Amino acid sequence: MTTYCRLKGEDGSVLVLALILLVLLTMLGIAATMTTEIETRIAGNENAYKRNLYRAEGAAMTGVQMLEDVTDASSLKNLTPVWLHSTLPRSDINSDINWNPTNNNSNQALDATHRYLAVYQGIAPGGSLDIGGSPTSLHQFTVYGRSGRDSGASIVEVGFRKRF
Repeated sequence: MTTYCRLKGEDGSVLVLALILLVLLTMLGIAATMTTEIETRIAGNENAYKRNLYRAEGAAMTGVQMLEDVTDASSLKNLTPVWLHSTLPRSDINSDINWNPTNNNSNQALDATHRYLAVYQGIAPGGSLDIGGSPTSLHQFTVYGRSGRDSGASIVEVGFRKRF
């Protein structure tokens, strides 16, 4: 009697299939690693953006508080702080000259990378009250906060009105 072998001539086919499977799994692992690295970078950038945004908002709120602490318009005009501008074109907001005044750190909110400035917009339309006692006017300002930390920068714009 002769023995018949169905797998005759197929020596090593399992090795070839194992190598192909190993190459496919290696490529899948490399792709997963690259995707994870990219996603980690994206999350880091988003985190830095949010930190800058919130720091800039905090700087703008510091500027708003500085304006809130002013008791009357005449004292504001007499003080003329370097962070308060009577006119400032919107295109000049990004200029470092406006954010880094010459006299020390008068517009720092938290540290040298968090600053604020304000632009006086004049009296708000329909903002004058002349009823009874002394007349008052509603003055409007635009307050900007800037944070330039964590390899990025954010500028926040806040509207503010105060009656003097």
